[in-house]
Amino acid sequence: ELPVRLSVCHPYWKPVTLYPSLVNRPSLSIQLTEIQAVRESLWVLLGVRRSCVYFINEGGVVTVRNGITLSHLSLKSLAKILEFFAKLATKLNRFRRVVMVTQSPGGERVCQTQEAFTDSLNCYLLSVDEALQKIEKKVSEKREFISLLNLSNQLNSLNLQVSALNSVDLCSCSTPKSLLDGLWLLLSTYDPIGPVGSDV
Repeated sequence: ELPVRLSVCHPYWKPVTLYPSLVNRPSLSIQLTEIQAVRESLWVLLGVRRSCVYFINEGGVVTVRNGITLSHLSLKSLAKILEFFAKLATKLNRFRRVVMVTQSPGGERVCQTQEAFTDSLNCYLLSVDEALQKIEKKVSEKREFISLLNLSNQLNSLNLQVSALNSVDLCSCSTPKSLLDGLWLLLSTYDPIGPVGSDV
């Protein structure tokens, strides 16, 4: 089971769903406002385990629940945008799980190279969490209106970074050489002269 990891505790932060009674009723159809959908999406990216918009299984895989509607978006458009957040959240949850397994006191023994990489990955996740919390604070305090589309555009470079890191098979890196080979391949693929290198 994934822990709720919050790098910075802010007084405004409440990692609960807007509709706690709807969490265990995935077949129910509900209509949300855009702000509610944005906040639920941010929360699932931060690693919360329960949501009325998304379903999170025990492995950390996030899927979009059926029956979610917004008055101004077609079901197809809404599903496409929410699926973007679900895939990104799944990748972030995978990293959280790797960090949790590697850094847990009774966890399996790993090489120092992988331990160092996991520490760096944890620092990266903490910085991502902090950035997401800043966005959530702006939304919750109504200092800035952010639509789902704006949020997905803002998080596009994060998605590129996470997708690149996700290409390294962390679970099968049993030796320092295999991990370094994977990281070298990642660096050579996303070199700054490449198409998305400036965003990675």
